[in-house]
Amino acid sequence: MRIKDLYTDSSTIIPVGNNYYNSREWFLQTYNLLDGLIKRTQGNRILYEDLETLDDVKVAIDDLLVFNRYKYDHLWKLYVAEYNPLWNVDGSEKTIRERVNTGTQENALSGKDSLEYLGSEKDSHTGHDDVTKSGSESLARTGHDDVTQTGSITDSNSGNVTSSRTTFDSSTFADTDKDTDNRSTTKTFNSKKDQTNYNSTDTTSFTARKDETAYNSDMTHSFTNRKDETTFGKKDTRTDNLTEHEEITHIRGGNIGVTMTTQLETDELKFVDSFHFLQTIVSDIANHISYVW
Repeated sequence: MRIKDLYTDSSTIIPVGNNYYNSREWFLQTYNLLDGLIKRTQGNRILYEDLETLDDVKVAIDDLLVFNRYKYDHLWKLYVAEYNPLWNVDGSEKTIRERVNTGTQENALSGKDSLEYLGSEKDSHTGHDDVTKSGSESLARTGHDDVTQTGSITDSNSGNVTSSRTTFDSSTFADTDKDTDNRSTTKTFNSKKDQTNYNSTDTTSFTARKDETAYNSDMTHSFTNRKDETTFGKKDTRTDNLTEHEEITHIRGGNIGVTMTTQLETDELKFVDSFHFLQTIVSDIANHISYVW
Protein backbone atom coordinates (compact mmCIF):
# COMPACT_ATOMS: atom_id res chain seq x y z
CA MET A 1 0.00 0.00 0.00
CA ARG A 2 1.19 3.45 -0.84
CA ILE A 3 0.84 6.58 1.33
CA LYS A 4 -1.60 8.18 -1.11
CA ASP A 5 -3.92 5.16 -0.72
CA LEU A 6 -4.55 6.20 2.90
CA TYR A 7 -6.39 9.29 1.82
CA THR A 8 -10.05 9.45 0.97
CA ASP A 9 -11.99 12.63 0.31
CA SER A 10 -12.02 13.75 3.98
CA SER A 11 -9.45 11.57 5.71
CA THR A 12 -6.26 12.74 7.45
CA ILE A 13 -3.29 10.78 8.66
CA ILE A 14 -2.20 13.46 11.19
CA PRO A 15 -3.41 12.71 14.74
CA VAL A 16 -4.82 15.65 16.73
CA GLY A 17 -5.82 14.27 20.11
CA ASN A 18 -2.48 14.24 21.90
CA ASN A 19 -2.16 17.19 24.31
CA TYR A 20 1.58 16.68 24.52
CA TYR A 21 2.11 18.48 21.23
CA ASN A 22 -1.24 19.55 19.72
CA SER A 23 -1.15 22.99 21.41
CA ARG A 24 2.41 23.78 20.34
CA GLU A 25 2.69 26.75 18.00
CA TRP A 26 4.54 24.83 15.32
CA PHE A 27 1.76 22.18 15.21
CA LEU A 28 -1.06 24.74 15.10
CA GLN A 29 0.65 26.59 12.24
CA THR A 30 1.45 23.50 10.12
CA TYR A 31 -1.42 21.04 10.81
CA ASN A 32 -3.63 22.15 7.90
CA LEU A 33 -0.71 21.91 5.46
CA LEU A 34 0.81 18.54 6.34
CA ASP A 35 -1.70 16.21 4.68
CA GLY A 36 -1.54 17.97 1.34
CA LEU A 37 2.25 18.16 1.34
CA ILE A 38 2.65 14.51 2.34
CA LYS A 39 0.19 13.32 -0.29
CA ARG A 40 1.74 15.37 -3.10
CA THR A 41 5.44 14.91 -2.32
CA GLN A 42 5.52 11.50 -0.60
CA GLY A 43 2.35 9.81 -1.85
CA ASN A 44 4.03 7.09 -3.95
CA ARG A 45 6.14 5.75 -1.12
CA ILE A 46 5.26 2.22 0.07
CA LEU A 47 4.09 1.80 3.67
CA TYR A 48 5.76 -0.59 6.05
CA GLU A 49 4.09 -3.98 5.99
CA ASP A 50 3.00 -3.85 9.65
CA LEU A 51 1.00 -0.64 9.04
CA GLU A 52 -2.12 -2.25 7.65
CA THR A 53 -4.78 0.35 8.56
CA LEU A 54 -5.17 4.11 8.83
CA ASP A 55 -5.28 3.81 12.60
CA ASP A 56 -1.93 2.00 12.57
CA VAL A 57 -0.43 4.85 10.58
CA LYS A 58 -1.86 7.50 12.94
CA VAL A 59 -0.40 5.70 15.96
CA ALA A 60 3.02 5.62 14.29
CA ILE A 61 2.87 9.34 13.41
CA ASP A 62 1.69 10.15 16.93
CA ASP A 63 4.77 8.41 18.32
CA LEU A 64 6.99 10.40 15.95
CA LEU A 65 5.52 13.75 16.99
CA VAL A 66 5.89 12.87 20.66
CA PHE A 67 9.53 11.87 20.17
CA ASN A 68 10.36 15.00 18.17
CA ARG A 69 8.42 17.66 20.09
CA TYR A 70 11.58 19.14 21.59
CA LYS A 71 13.26 19.13 18.17
CA TYR A 72 10.32 20.85 16.46
CA ASP A 73 9.98 23.40 19.29
CA HIS A 74 13.52 24.61 18.71
CA LEU A 75 13.39 24.42 14.95
CA TRP A 76 10.23 26.55 15.05
CA LYS A 77 11.93 29.20 17.17
CA LEU A 78 14.74 29.29 14.65
CA TYR A 79 12.23 29.38 11.79
CA VAL A 80 10.33 32.43 13.12
CA ALA A 81 13.29 34.22 14.74
CA GLU A 82 13.75 37.88 13.76
CA TYR A 83 17.34 38.95 13.28
CA ASN A 84 19.62 41.03 11.13
CA PRO A 85 21.63 38.66 8.88
CA LEU A 86 24.46 41.19 8.63
CA TRP A 87 25.00 41.33 12.38
CA ASN A 88 27.43 38.98 14.06
CA VAL A 89 26.59 40.31 17.52
CA ASP A 90 23.00 40.52 18.71
CA GLY A 91 22.37 40.03 22.37
CA SER A 92 22.24 41.51 25.83
CA GLU A 93 24.13 41.00 29.03
CA LYS A 94 22.48 41.54 32.40
CA THR A 95 24.29 41.99 35.69
CA ILE A 96 22.27 41.66 38.89
CA ARG A 97 23.76 42.69 42.20
CA GLU A 98 22.26 42.76 45.65
CA ARG A 99 24.12 44.47 48.44
CA VAL A 100 23.09 44.12 52.06
CA ASN A 101 24.30 46.76 54.49
CA THR A 102 23.91 45.80 58.13
CA GLY A 103 25.54 46.82 61.36
CA THR A 104 25.94 50.00 63.38
CA GLN A 105 27.75 53.21 62.60
CA GLU A 106 28.75 55.37 65.53
CA ASN A 107 30.02 58.94 65.62
CA ALA A 108 31.31 59.67 69.10
CA LEU A 109 32.65 63.02 70.33
CA SER A 110 34.62 63.05 73.54
CA GLY A 111 37.12 65.31 75.20
CA LYS A 112 37.01 69.07 74.75
CA ASP A 113 38.13 71.90 72.49
CA SER A 114 39.84 74.91 73.99
CA LEU A 115 40.19 78.41 72.55
CA GLU A 116 42.47 80.64 74.60
CA TYR A 117 42.82 84.42 74.29
CA LEU A 118 45.94 86.14 75.65
CA GLY A 119 47.01 89.78 75.56
CA SER A 120 44.47 92.49 74.80
CA GLU A 121 42.19 93.87 72.14
CA LYS A 122 42.05 97.59 71.60
CA ASP A 123 39.60 99.74 69.65
CA SER A 124 40.82 103.33 69.33
CA HIS A 125 39.05 106.39 67.90
CA THR A 126 41.35 109.30 66.94
CA GLY A 127 41.03 112.33 64.71
CA HIS A 128 37.63 113.74 63.89
CA ASP A 129 34.73 113.60 61.46
CA ASP A 130 33.82 116.78 59.59
CA VAL A 131 30.34 117.59 58.41
CA THR A 132 30.47 120.82 56.40
CA LYS A 133 27.42 122.70 55.18
CA SER A 134 27.65 125.63 52.78
CA GLY A 135 25.18 127.67 50.77
CA SER A 136 21.78 128.45 52.17
CA GLU A 137 18.47 126.90 53.07
CA SER A 138 15.21 128.70 52.22
CA LEU A 139 11.79 128.12 53.64
CA ALA A 140 9.15 130.10 51.74
CA ARG A 141 5.51 130.38 52.67
CA THR A 142 2.96 131.53 50.13
CA GLY A 143 -0.78 131.45 49.89
CA HIS A 144 -3.01 131.54 52.91
CA ASP A 145 -4.87 129.34 55.36
CA ASP A 146 -8.62 129.83 55.65
CA VAL A 147 -10.54 129.15 58.82
CA THR A 148 -14.21 129.54 58.06
CA GLN A 149 -16.95 129.58 60.68
CA THR A 150 -20.53 129.65 59.52
CA GLY A 151 -23.55 130.96 61.35
CA SER A 152 -23.87 134.25 63.22
CA ILE A 153 -22.61 135.37 66.60
CA THR A 154 -25.42 136.22 68.92
CA ASP A 155 -25.10 136.58 72.68
CA SER A 156 -28.38 135.94 74.40
CA ASN A 157 -28.86 135.80 78.17
CA SER A 158 -31.72 134.14 79.88
CA GLY A 159 -32.60 133.43 83.49
CA ASN A 160 -31.66 135.55 86.52
CA VAL A 161 -29.60 135.59 89.69
CA THR A 162 -31.44 135.02 93.00
CA SER A 163 -30.13 135.57 96.50
CA SER A 164 -31.46 134.00 99.70
CA ARG A 165 -30.56 134.10 103.36
CA THR A 166 -31.61 131.82 106.19
CA THR A 167 -32.36 132.76 109.77
CA PHE A 168 -30.41 131.80 112.81
CA ASP A 169 -31.74 130.32 116.10
CA SER A 170 -28.80 130.62 118.41
CA SER A 171 -26.10 132.93 119.43
CA THR A 172 -23.84 131.44 116.69
CA PHE A 173 -24.03 133.13 113.34
CA ALA A 174 -24.30 130.89 110.28
CA ASP A 175 -23.01 131.95 106.88
CA THR A 176 -26.05 130.94 104.91
CA ASP A 177 -26.19 133.54 102.16
CA LYS A 178 -26.84 131.80 98.78
CA ASP A 179 -26.73 133.20 95.24
CA THR A 180 -28.28 131.20 92.39
CA ASP A 181 -27.38 132.05 88.76
CA ASN A 182 -29.88 130.73 86.21
CA ARG A 183 -28.63 132.72 83.24
CA SER A 184 -27.44 131.11 79.96
CA THR A 185 -25.38 132.55 77.06
CA THR A 186 -25.68 131.39 73.41
CA LYS A 187 -23.32 132.30 70.50
CA THR A 188 -24.45 131.80 66.90
CA PHE A 189 -22.15 132.22 63.83
CA ASN A 190 -23.41 133.31 60.41
CA SER A 191 -20.90 133.64 57.45
CA LYS A 192 -17.99 134.43 59.73
CA LYS A 193 -14.48 133.73 58.21
CA ASP A 194 -11.08 133.86 59.96
CA GLN A 195 -8.26 133.98 57.36
CA THR A 196 -4.44 133.85 57.73
CA ASN A 197 -2.37 134.97 54.73
CA TYR A 198 1.26 133.85 54.27
CA ASN A 199 3.65 135.82 52.09
CA SER A 200 6.77 135.64 54.24
CA THR A 201 9.98 133.67 53.54
CA ASP A 202 12.16 132.03 56.19
CA THR A 203 15.76 131.70 54.97
CA THR A 204 18.59 129.94 56.73
CA SER A 205 22.03 130.65 55.26
CA PHE A 206 25.36 128.90 55.93
CA THR A 207 28.76 130.41 55.24
CA ALA A 208 31.76 128.16 55.95
CA ARG A 209 29.76 126.29 58.56
CA LYS A 210 31.42 123.12 59.84
CA ASP A 211 30.03 120.48 62.16
CA GLU A 212 32.93 118.57 63.62
CA THR A 213 33.12 115.51 65.89
CA ALA A 214 36.49 114.87 67.48
CA TYR A 215 37.46 111.36 68.71
CA ASN A 216 40.19 111.01 71.26
CA SER A 217 38.81 108.14 73.35
CA ASP A 218 40.14 104.59 73.56
CA MET A 219 38.04 101.43 73.80
CA THR A 220 40.15 98.56 75.11
CA HIS A 221 39.22 94.88 75.58
CA SER A 222 41.77 93.06 77.65
CA PHE A 223 41.99 89.28 78.20
CA THR A 224 43.93 87.65 81.00
CA ASN A 225 44.00 83.83 81.06
CA ARG A 226 40.69 83.72 79.19
CA LYS A 227 39.83 80.28 77.83
CA ASP A 228 36.77 79.27 75.81
CA GLU A 229 36.18 75.56 76.24
CA THR A 230 33.66 73.18 74.66
CA THR A 231 33.13 69.75 76.19
CA PHE A 232 31.82 66.97 73.93
CA GLY A 233 29.96 64.03 75.33
CA LYS A 234 27.51 63.43 72.48
CA LYS A 235 27.26 60.10 70.68
CA ASP A 236 25.43 59.59 67.37
CA THR A 237 24.50 55.98 66.61
CA ARG A 238 22.90 54.74 63.39
CA THR A 239 21.83 51.15 62.72
CA ASP A 240 21.61 50.11 59.07
CA ASN A 241 19.70 47.19 57.62
CA LEU A 242 19.54 48.11 53.96
CA THR A 243 19.25 45.88 50.88
CA GLU A 244 20.10 47.38 47.50
CA HIS A 245 19.00 45.65 44.28
CA GLU A 246 20.69 46.68 41.07
CA GLU A 247 20.21 45.42 37.52
CA ILE A 248 22.43 46.54 34.66
CA THR A 249 21.65 45.45 31.09
CA HIS A 250 24.14 45.91 28.25
CA ILE A 251 22.72 45.45 24.74
CA ARG A 252 25.08 44.83 21.85
CA GLY A 253 24.28 44.52 18.16
CA GLY A 254 25.87 44.93 14.79
CA ASN A 255 28.95 43.85 12.95
CA ILE A 256 31.91 44.16 15.29
CA GLY A 257 34.38 43.58 12.46
CA VAL A 258 35.43 39.96 12.99
CA THR A 259 33.50 38.77 9.91
CA MET A 260 33.20 40.46 6.54
CA THR A 261 29.73 41.51 5.44
CA THR A 262 30.03 39.45 2.23
CA GLN A 263 30.80 36.34 4.26
CA LEU A 264 27.76 36.93 6.43
CA GLU A 265 25.64 37.25 3.31
CA THR A 266 27.05 33.99 1.87
CA ASP A 267 26.39 32.10 5.10
CA GLU A 268 22.85 33.46 5.19
CA LEU A 269 22.18 32.15 1.65
CA LYS A 270 23.49 28.70 2.61
CA PHE A 271 21.31 28.64 5.73
CA VAL A 272 18.15 29.70 3.90
CA ASP A 273 18.74 27.11 1.19
CA SER A 274 19.28 24.27 3.67
CA PHE A 275 16.64 24.97 6.30
CA HIS A 276 13.03 24.09 5.39
CA PHE A 277 10.87 23.59 8.46
CA LEU A 278 7.81 22.09 6.75
CA GLN A 279 9.92 19.83 4.56
CA THR A 280 11.69 18.53 7.66
CA ILE A 281 8.42 17.45 9.31
CA VAL A 282 7.03 15.94 6.11
CA SER A 283 10.22 13.95 5.50
CA ASP A 284 10.32 12.76 9.13
CA ILE A 285 6.72 11.47 8.87
CA ALA A 286 7.26 9.76 5.50
CA ASN A 287 10.49 8.12 6.69
CA HIS A 288 8.76 6.87 9.83
CA ILE A 289 5.85 5.11 8.04
CA SER A 290 7.28 4.07 4.66
CA TYR A 291 10.32 2.65 2.95
CA VAL A 292 12.97 5.07 1.79
CA TRP A 293 13.25 5.44 -1.97
